[in-house]
Amino acid sequence: MSALKKLAGQTALYGLSNVVGRLLNFLLVPLYVRLFAAEDYGIVTELYSYVALLNVLFTYGTETSFFRFSNEQSISEKVYPTLFASLTGSSFLLAAILWICSDSFALAMDYSGKGHYIRWFALILAFDAIASIPFSQLRQREKPLAFASLKLINILLVISLNLLFLIYAPQWGWELPDFLHGVDAVFFSNLVANGATLIMLLPWFPKNTKNIDWALWKKMMRYSWPLIFVGMAFVVNEALDRMLLKYLVVGDNPERELGIYGAVYKMAMFMTLYTQSFRMGAEPFFHARFRKEGDTEVFGHVAYAFLLLGLAFFIFVAGFRQELGIWFFGRKHPEYLEGLNVVPYLFLANLCLGMYYNFSVWYRLADQNKKGMWMSIGGASITIIGNIILIPVLGYLGAAITTLVCYGLMMVGCYLWGQKVFPIHYPGRKMIFISAIILGLFFGMESTQILWAKSIYLMIGWGLLGWGVRDALQKSA
Repeated sequence: MSALKKLAGQTALYGLSNVVGRLLNFLLVPLYVRLFAAEDYGIVTELYSYVALLNVLFTYGTETSFFRFSNEQSISEKVYPTLFASLTGSSFLLAAILWICSDSFALAMDYSGKGHYIRWFALILAFDAIASIPFSQLRQREKPLAFASLKLINILLVISLNLLFLIYAPQWGWELPDFLHGVDAVFFSNLVANGATLIMLLPWFPKNTKNIDWALWKKMMRYSWPLIFVGMAFVVNEALDRMLLKYLVVGDNPERELGIYGAVYKMAMFMTLYTQSFRMGAEPFFHARFRKEGDTEVFGHVAYAFLLLGLAFFIFVAGFRQELGIWFFGRKHPEYLEGLNVVPYLFLANLCLGMYYNFSVWYRLADQNKKGMWMSIGGASITIIGNIILIPVLGYLGAAITTLVCYGLMMVGCYLWGQKVFPIHYPGRKMIFISAIILGLFFGMESTQILWAKSIYLMIGWGLLGWGVRDALQKSA
């Protein structure tokens, strides 16, 4: 079996629970856009963007510290209870701060009288952070079935509660309290599901507090604190546009713009799932291949194959976005269809991010993670400046363009820097040539509204990409 086929199997294995869970969660979006006007869905979009940022603070790199130190035999029994105690204490401390200041935070975000949103999310974040270390313990002890089952149960609980509160309870004539209507039900469902998941993890909580070692804790914190900045930079690139959009967009109804952008952003989820699943499988693959065999040639074939499959996703979803958008969003709230013009930018942005993951192998193998940190911070700076400049002019289109520019420059910069420090051969001419052809075919699809003509462009593109994947597989065998 070729190295590329082996990596594909690892990607499927590592990404299964993540992909299935996110896909199930993704299926809630058509429900939301049919029930909520864009202004209401904007609330969901904005608050979950802040959750992504706060989650970095709540976990402060402890998962990476756990995997780093739990492999040292002399301290392995102390790592888990020490980090669990640290996360439990810090999570409830941060949650208490959010709870006490909830009304003030809600007022500052223009959600006067909705302080319960902040209180609920304080608990959601705390439960999620505390659960992260038991989940890491399951991965470290190679219990994928338990890990995946609990992750999927959490998602299924969220979906079930959403359906119950938003669909079935009104049909059955149930009298629900105010906090179980509209977007409130979305947040409350998440809170209940996270609390239930934490309870199900109780058997994996540490039993012996005598193993807590605060000297070891200081050592682990010295290791993990830089990861906070890396995580923050990543979240800024990923979610800052949805945090700023409401405050920078010009118009009388910024919440509507935010809701449209947040819903359309979900259409890029397929590319996001692809890149994240690849990342989970590729990182151990790259390290194992290099440490055991010193082989870097296959990395170029991996990047080539990744690009080809990503372009296949792009030309289909971006080329048929109008048809897919009508199916996905429905016609009850046509305002969501207005935002479909940003889908190609978001798809290409996430493809560039995936290529960045490929090219970033050099600093991981060369133990130069600080260079990766500086590239992440540079990307975050581009995101901040680009959004501030473009959103007031172009609205959510400016946010999408900024995302593409950020990840595109990070991809190019990582490649050029890596070739100087840790050269790896990539089939650059082939990658550029095929990308140009696929973009040309995409513009051909844009020039017509005839479905059969668009399908011909798609088949030509997929045929070319299929030939390229076969070529990569043969050369990596």
